[in-house]
Amino acid sequence: MLFGRYNREARMYPAIATLPPFVLLYYFYLQVYLSDFVNTTFALVIGGIPISIVFIFLLMEVNRFLSKMLFERWYFNNELMMPTTDFLLFKDRTYSADYKNKIRGKISADFDIELPSTHEENTDELSARQKITESIALVRARVKGGRLLLQHNIHYGMWRNLIGGACIACIISLLDVTIFMLVSPNQIAAVISLVFFFLYGSLIAFSKYILTVHGKNFAKVLFQEYLAS
Repeated sequence: MLFGRYNREARMYPAIATLPPFVLLYYFYLQVYLSDFVNTTFALVIGGIPISIVFIFLLMEVNRFLSKMLFERWYFNNELMMPTTDFLLFKDRTYSADYKNKIRGKISADFDIELPSTHEENTDELSARQKITESIALVRARVKGGRLLLQHNIHYGMWRNLIGGACIACIISLLDVTIFMLVSPNQIAAVISLVFFFLYGSLIAFSKYILTVHGKNFAKVLFQEYLAS
């Protein structure tokens, strides 16, 4: 599973995409100071495993942690505000009442769960969201093998993890700019670092839009495949 399609495309590729600021820092500045240390580390600790691979796997975990703990929790309130939950609320206009009732009816038949009524939703929306979110977890488990669902899950996970990694990449890019302008002047490296800073910063700036769009696409495919299952 470590090199499964999801881990490879949704976690490893975003980690690799956040490497350039680190590479720039090492190539133009740290290489002289750390070459002996890196070689010693190879010999004593890592052996034949390239340190870049270890670093990529570390970034995979850090990116995922940041994206879930910061952005997903902030934008979607621990999944309570995810499109998969919003779409089944009566007040949401994405789907018709008939379509939502089909989904609700199938959830009731499959899992013996009665989703909140309009009155219950209006009376206590938070409780309604919690119950819908819990049922969605069961729906996802039921149709997780769907080809289209997997593809959209990968797209969402890739962008989410890339946005998490963009936070680290922005910090390192800013560090690069400082070093190449003040500590070890290098105009080319400084300009490249600025470009990286604005590129990764743009991902963060548009992060809510990006995650919402891919979240909605995932939700639509999830319900389509669930009704067809």
